[in-house]
Amino acid sequence: MPLIKTLFFIAAAWELLRFAVLYLLFATQTVDASIPVDYFITLWFGAPQLALAAAFLFMGVFPHRYGPYLNLLRLGKILAVFAGLPAMAVQLSGTLRGEIVGAALGTRLAAGAGILVVDLLLLVFLVSLRNEEHQG
Repeated sequence: MPLIKTLFFIAAAWELLRFAVLYLLFATQTVDASIPVDYFITLWFGAPQLALAAAFLFMGVFPHRYGPYLNLLRLGKILAVFAGLPAMAVQLSGTLRGEIVGAALGTRLAAGAGILVVDLLLLVFLVSLRNEEHQG
C-alpha cells in the first residue's frame, strides 16, 4: 500500500480518536454531572469533525474519485488548528490563574498540545499534496 494512502487511513483513525479525546476531556471538566446538556452540546458541535474522518477514509480508498475532498480536508484542518490555538490559550490562562490544578492540569495540557501538534502535522501533509495527483 502506498505511503500516502496509509497516511490517509492513519488520519481517518486520528480524527476518530481526536473526537473521542476532546469529548472525554470536556465531559470530565463539567462541574455538575447531573446535567447531561453539556455532553449533548459537545456532541452537537463536535460531530461535524467526524466528516473529516470519513473524508480521510474515502481519500485513502479511492484517491482519484474523492480528490476534490482534498481542499475540504485542508480547510477542516486549518479550522481545527485555529480553533485549537485559543483553546490552548484558555487552558494556559486557567493554569496561570490557578483554576486548573493537579492531574487535570497535566492531562488537559498534554492532550491539548498533543492534539494541536498532530493537527499541525496533518495540515502540513495535506498542504504538501498536489491537487492533480488525487483527481481523475
